[in-house]
Amino acid sequence: MINSLYKEIVEYDADSYTASVDKIVSIADRSKCPYFKKTSEFLLDLIQLERNLCDEYFIDSSFDELLKQNYKLFEDVVDKNYSTSFINSKYALETIGEEFGFELSYLSYAIRECITAVYEHNKAILLLAFDLFLEVYEIVSKKLNDAKDRISQSIADFEIKRSMLNNELDIIKQNDIKYDYYKNISTKSDFTDLRYLFKYGKYISKNEIESAKYINSLSSETISKMADAYVIPYIQSFKRYGKKFEGFRSVLLVYPIGFERVIAKSIEKFREYGLESCVCNVLFSKKPTKQMKYDHRLDDSIYISKEYTKSIIEHQEKLYEKHIDIVSESSGYAMTCTFGESLFSPEVYDVKFNYIDEQKKAKSSLTMGMFNLKSKYVPRAKTSYTAIGYPIPEIGRNYKDIFNEMIEINTLDNDLYTDLHQNIISVLDEADIIEVIGKGENKTNLSIKMQTIEDIAKQTNFFNCVASVNVPVGEVFTSPKLEGTNGMLHVSSVYLMGMLYENLKIEFKDGIIVSYTCSNFENDIENKSYIKENLLDPHETLPMGEFAIGTNTRAYTMAKKYDISQLLPVLIAEKTGPHFAIGDTCYRGRESVQVYNQDGREITAKGNGYGKYTGKHTDITIPFEEIAEISIVKHNGERVSIIRDGLFVVEKMDELNKYLK
Repeated sequence: MINSLYKEIVEYDADSYTASVDKIVSIADRSKCPYFKKTSEFLLDLIQLERNLCDEYFIDSSFDELLKQNYKLFEDVVDKNYSTSFINSKYALETIGEEFGFELSYLSYAIRECITAVYEHNKAILLLAFDLFLEVYEIVSKKLNDAKDRISQSIADFEIKRSMLNNELDIIKQNDIKYDYYKNISTKSDFTDLRYLFKYGKYISKNEIESAKYINSLSSETISKMADAYVIPYIQSFKRYGKKFEGFRSVLLVYPIGFERVIAKSIEKFREYGLESCVCNVLFSKKPTKQMKYDHRLDDSIYISKEYTKSIIEHQEKLYEKHIDIVSESSGYAMTCTFGESLFSPEVYDVKFNYIDEQKKAKSSLTMGMFNLKSKYVPRAKTSYTAIGYPIPEIGRNYKDIFNEMIEINTLDNDLYTDLHQNIISVLDEADIIEVIGKGENKTNLSIKMQTIEDIAKQTNFFNCVASVNVPVGEVFTSPKLEGTNGMLHVSSVYLMGMLYENLKIEFKDGIIVSYTCSNFENDIENKSYIKENLLDPHETLPMGEFAIGTNTRAYTMAKKYDISQLLPVLIAEKTGPHFAIGDTCYRGRESVQVYNQDGREITAKGNGYGKYTGKHTDITIPFEEIAEISIVKHNGERVSIIRDGLFVVEKMDELNKYLK
């Protein structure tokens, strides 16, 4: 059952829907254009599937039949098939031509995004897509002189309508406990009958199937332990970060397909703390091909403008006000992420579309406008979050061993690490500057300026971080002072936000990025563009928002043992060595909230003096074996080492060094 508020939002004109379907049938029957014939036939498949979908559909269909149907939905973009798909911008430009190739590839991608709407019976979204397809077909068929401009305008109109509708639906899905589409999948399914996996309308690969099978094989005690591993830190994070845990009614759960049994137990445990769960699987599912998302990174260059940005931001604020009752009841989110997919370095090819200066400004305004609205209506100073990670079968033959190891790593002793961290912080707090020097081929050479501590007996620069918002333990981190922070950050190979960077080099001057490059491509212009588009955009530069030392040497050793260091997600990777964040500080939006370490000292280094938020925070970790030395330089010039040749040299660090040795 989907609640009445959701149904009200997705109301549609049934007559218009029927008329559009009839026109699509006609195009499929008589069009001789390969693009429009293939696309119309795909739309008809979606229309028929939406008619068929009901409880009986999943009862009457076998697992193999559902798997075959699922593959058919995504067949043209799976693996090698993508090279001859119209969704592939390169293929579309080559076969359709530059006049409409980019726009028609966008259209195919937009239609592909409607598959989930089919499973949710969201005919309002489907009708928008139908109408856009029909408009574009008519424009191309008439061969008008201004056809390209007309198509761009139709796409812009569609994007405004779709964004406004989806933005409201997202608010409902993520905040309204009465919306139970995904909750029902994760609580009312027979997990031994894997047909439930196909109810999401997502691509179901071996990863999702084998994940579900393995999690179903675990004992009830293990499932409970996995749920506790992020439910308890989430609850404790409010006290840890000086927030009040009161007045909240809900928590948002985001999870990968296959983890439903853990989610069902987590829902029970959150309820014990007075929180009902909003369950929303919107972030995690294996993509048929990662190249597809990369190819469509410039799609908004077709339609983004100052007017578009203004419309979306103004409408979003109205949505927050309209639904302020449920938004204000949300305590935050708890997220399970996965790791283990093969590394991805995209194919880059020359496209004729890019942002003009006005569009760059519009995109930046949209990003920051939406960020500021969320900060206003879902303030980080009041809400919280927790993230935790586990491997997927694609990681290789050691999948089960790694999974079991992660269960243990995610539940390491917080009290033990609190004491270990305090030993490090007591040295770090004496620093005027912290120097980080790379080892061997690592060219890192950084001087990081520390904030001034007025009263060291009551204040500290470094947060003693155990398992709370990010699981597992542990790190100590601070917000550096920008002025006086200089040098080169170099990582031989790092995986950031799903993208591989080889020999990533970032140079800072007074804490601000002044140059960057990598060696992914032979052409340095392509290397810089790759970094700009994926790490900096929509900004020209970013500040250093965080300096930290990861202390989870057990996770580090596990990653080395199974040769999976490159595959770790940020929330684990950042715990396995010294790391730096580019973008905002960890205290973004809650600088005024008083936060204390376990020893009672207040963390005073919260802002970095940049003067504005960026909406970015990307952690970049240097492996221990690439570190020659991390040392402090006191105000009197005395040097004291923290790490030397990949080992902690602070006293009482045997517990950490035993894994490194």
